[in-house]
Amino acid sequence: MSKRPSSTTDLVVAAAELLGRQWTTRLTAELTDHGPVPIGLVAGTFSDLTHDQFSYGLRALRDRGLVAYGKDSGRDCYVLTDAGEGLGDVHDALSRWARKHHFPAEEGDFVTRVEAGLRLLRDRDLLTVLDTAGPDRASELDPEAERSLTDAGFMYVLRDGEPALTSAGQDLRGPLTALASWARAHASLLQRRTDTRPGLRATIPGPARTPAARRSA
Repeated sequence: MSKRPSSTTDLVVAAAELLGRQWTTRLTAELTDHGPVPIGLVAGTFSDLTHDQFSYGLRALRDRGLVAYGKDSGRDCYVLTDAGEGLGDVHDALSRWARKHHFPAEEGDFVTRVEAGLRLLRDRDLLTVLDTAGPDRASELDPEAERSLTDAGFMYVLRDGEPALTSAGQDLRGPLTALASWARAHASLLQRRTDTRPGLRATIPGPARTPAARRSA
């Protein structure tokens, strides 16, 4: 029997994993931006994907409760569920943050930015830091986690030895809040085995540094 995640961190990790699966952002963002997609127009709407890709993707999204069959102007369509419609705020928050901080690179498209942000929000060490009460102070971390997050550009160490969040780290709290709100509202979709593996510390990418940022580092 599946078990519902028992804390906000567990919910966020489960949500980021669910929403970060292949083609989820591409398909749900299309429905968010342009409304229901008639079944007969799916191939033309998702012309950048192969038939197998969009067929599998839409079927998986129905199974996950994000997309359903519906009617629009009398036509059979794919439509967003309430949970799917709620993704707009999450996607927008992630995209704005990624664009501001050049993540994962200075150039990128909407889907790449959103998916990269969701991968970040699966890292429990980073979530622990973002969840601290102070505006810029980070909680205690083991040295490996602290070094990884510092190298990635989300933290730095103050003169007194205390870790603090960079502007990119502080701003990431906005997308985190949006994702946590969505996860709490749709926790029933996340009744699954929670991934309890530690975050992939060595693979956390950091925001791309502009020339000005590199000079001030």
